[in-house]
Amino acid sequence: MWGAGVRNTAIAATLAFGTFCLVQVNSAQDRPLGDVARETRAQTAQSKPAKTLASDGPETAVTASDDPLEVITKAATAMLRDNSHRCHEMASGNSGPRPGWTQETWTEFGNDRLRISGAQEHQPVETIFIGKDGYRKIGSGPWTKVDPMEMAWYQTWTSPAAFKLPDELKFGYKPGDLKLTGPEVIRGVSTFHYQFKVRDSFIDRTVDIWVGAGDALPRKTEMMTYDLKMGTSWHTMTECTYGIEIKIEAPM
Repeated sequence: MWGAGVRNTAIAATLAFGTFCLVQVNSAQDRPLGDVARETRAQTAQSKPAKTLASDGPETAVTASDDPLEVITKAATAMLRDNSHRCHEMASGNSGPRPGWTQETWTEFGNDRLRISGAQEHQPVETIFIGKDGYRKIGSGPWTKVDPMEMAWYQTWTSPAAFKLPDELKFGYKPGDLKLTGPEVIRGVSTFHYQFKVRDSFIDRTVDIWVGAGDALPRKTEMMTYDLKMGTSWHTMTECTYGIEIKIEAPM
C-alpha cells in the first residue's frame, strides 16, 4: 500500500515521446519496471478533496491540538492555492541500471505556469509550461516547443495538483495514521512535524511532513522507502519557499 510517485510520474509524463527529456527525480526513473508497477498497483487510496481556505487569518493557522489528518488536508489546500513558490526536490536510490543514483529538481510555480529545471545525462534540462503551451531546452541547445501530441498526452494524464503537491501530501491517509512528533523550526519558520509509518510484507516506509504553524503551508516533506522483497530503497526530500516573486515567460 501507499505507493509513491504520483507527482514524479506526472513530471515523467513529459518524457514519453522520442528524445524529449525532462528531469525525473524519483525512483521510477532508475528502478526496474517491476518495482514501479508493483508500487503503482499499491496506490489505490486517494486523498480527500481539499477544503476551501482563506488566504490568511486564523483559519490557516495550525496548533498542536489540531487533528493531524485535518492539518495535512489543510496544507495540501494551502499549497494548491499558492501561486508563487519554489520547491527543491532531491531523490536517491540503490536500484535500477545506475545503483547509487542521486537526482535533484527545482520547480517554480506561477499562476497557470511552471518551470522545471534539473539535469538529464549530465546535461541541464529546463521545461516551461504556460497554459496549454510547453517549451523545452536541453543542454546548450535551443529552446523548442513541446510537440502538440506530447502536450495533449501530458494534459490527459496530469493536473495542477499532480505537479504542485509532493507525493507525501497525496496519500490516502486515514484517521490515526499521522502522528504529531512536535514543533520544529525549518529554515527560520516555526512548523509542526507530522509522521506516518507503514510496514507490510512488501515495503517499510516512513513519511515526514513539516507544516508551517502560521500559514499551514508545507515547508518540507521527506520519505524513506525500503522494498523488502527486492532489497532496494529510495529516499525523497522536498523543501519549498513561499512569498517570493516568480517570473515565468515564454522563451520563444
